[in-house]
Amino acid sequence: DPSPITAWGVFQGIRACLEVVYGSPDVSGRTVAIQGVGNVGYHLARYLHADGAKLQYTDISERKLRRVTEEFGGTVIEDEDFYSTECDVIAPCAVGGTLNQHTIPKIRAPIIAGGANNQLEREEIDGKLLEEAGITYAPDYVINAGGLIHVYAELRGFPNEKAMSDAGLIFDTVKRVINKAKSLGITTTEASNQVAEERMEQVARLKRLYL
Repeated sequence: DPSPITAWGVFQGIRACLEVVYGSPDVSGRTVAIQGVGNVGYHLARYLHADGAKLQYTDISERKLRRVTEEFGGTVIEDEDFYSTECDVIAPCAVGGTLNQHTIPKIRAPIIAGGANNQLEREEIDGKLLEEAGITYAPDYVINAGGLIHVYAELRGFPNEKAMSDAGLIFDTVKRVINKAKSLGITTTEASNQVAEERMEQVARLKRLYL
């Protein structure tokens, strides 16, 4: 099951965002609102709770909500109130396309960092809306790369500990993307694309050197 490793990467991404926005990666005392407490959202809540975060949740499943509140405490918020809730971090971990022209104006959190795929309904437009609103957004395919790391580790026969350790490196990657976006005055999505292109170029250069 890649969920614990994916969630660990998301947890590290949240810490990276907190460090950029607040000057410290410490989640203790920070309020995180998790949208979707299925496999990834559940494990994310577990990591956050273990480090002293205050938790809020929304999910269509009463059973899943009961499970997280019983195990980790926290409060349940109605889905329509999710975006406008007072918190430090919004963590979308359910369906994609939830960040759009209707939801972004409601958001009061300074950080969005979650495990869902394709969180922006329209990547370029919604990425710009978040930037204009002063919201720090961790691009989904950077922060939830733990799933790919898990698959790669399984294919190579690496132990689970190696996958967890590699997912921990998402902290540095997210920080690099956010800082690049800030310094260039571009969205974090644009910055993450640039970082990916730079890495591919580095790999291509190494291949040319050694092959």
